[in-house]
Amino acid sequence: MSERKAFKMPHLLWIMFGIILLASLATYIIPAGNFQTNEAGQIAGTEFHYLGHQTPSAEERF
Repeated sequence: MSERKAFKMPHLLWIMFGIILLASLATYIIPAGNFQTNEAGQIAGTEFHYLGHQTPSAEERF
């Protein structure tokens, strides 16, 4: 019978690299969008629209 190796936790840098890689890949899958805001700058949670492109322009960021 072969003995099983004990689980060894990966190094923290590999875990962080994996999380960053997954997040960057998710930006290609999840479409970009914007919530509508009122005059006070508060988000109106019921009004949302998708952007026609992945990178918002300077006016759409704020």
